[in-house]
Amino acid sequence: MTRVRIENAKNLLRQDFSISDTCFKVGFDSISSFSGLFRKIEGKTPSEYQRLYQLRQENIKNKPENFIPNCFAEQNGWLKNSNFREVI
Repeated sequence: MTRVRIENAKNLLRQDFSISDTCFKVGFDSISSFSGLFRKIEGKTPSEYQRLYQLRQENIKNKPENFIPNCFAEQNGWLKNSNFREVI
């Protein structure tokens, strides 16, 4: 049940819900216990998770070519005579 709550919390955080709204929407009564459990399971706090997700989305928007797998680019001939590069 806890895993389901954390997965739902991740979805809400990706939709830019606040930490407190997310906490209560997924059934926790305490923001500190929610944050502690989230960190224990995900390895980062809810606010870190949300910030990193937003940063990734911004990077995808600004440089989408950095997020295309190299094997896919090669298969479509995009790497021949180009400056395409993959971010690892």
